Amino acid sequence: MPKEILVILFCLTFAGNLFAADKLDFSILGYDIEGMRLGLNLDEAKKRYNINNDNPIKDSRGIISGYEVTKSIRQKRVVLNFTGEKRLYNIHYYNYFPRFKGRSMALLDRIKQKYGEPTSTGQRQNSIVACWGNPCKRFSPRSPYLRAIIFAKSGRAELILYHKGMLQSDWKKYKQKSNRSGGRRRSFREQQETELDF
Repeated sequence: MPKEILVILFCLTFAGNLFAADKLDFSILGYDIEGMRLGLNLDEAKKRYNINNDNPIKDSRGIISGYEVTKSIRQKRVVLNFTGEKRLYNIHYYNYFPRFKGRSMALLDRIKQKYGEPTSTGQRQNSIVACWGNPCKRFSPRSPYLRAIIFAKSGRAELILYHKGMLQSDWKKYKQKSNRSGGRRRSFREQQETELDF
């Protein structure tokens, strides 16, 4: 087969794989962890989940680039990350299930009951990793995904529901605000310098 045809076939296959990865995107947006979904508004979350410790992340100009919320109840811990536009883009959930201690596959089966069959699974030294929406070893940068890490001996599970595309989209808005603020400050300083008369 001529080299040119092989190159074209490779390019078509590669593009097809990228398109297939993109097709996985939006089903994950319907997933939830304890009722919380990606895109949840911070103000709504504060009312619904009685959150009073939302920590704004500010740059040197005082412009908010994001918010972080951490809640811990006994063995359970949840970290929520919101964009500067107050949209939830990352849910990091930790919990301990004593009755699944030493039974990691049984715990994975319980997680599958809620989320269905994972896109891929993998084995680490002391844990099982399962991923939905993206393969565990090859993430599409814009594609939302759910990842479960189950620690074999302890009965501890970690769930991550994450949407980088949402973060990137809102980060651009933050950068625009930041640049506008910087421009205003510079023009005001320049105006001051021209008005000073020593």
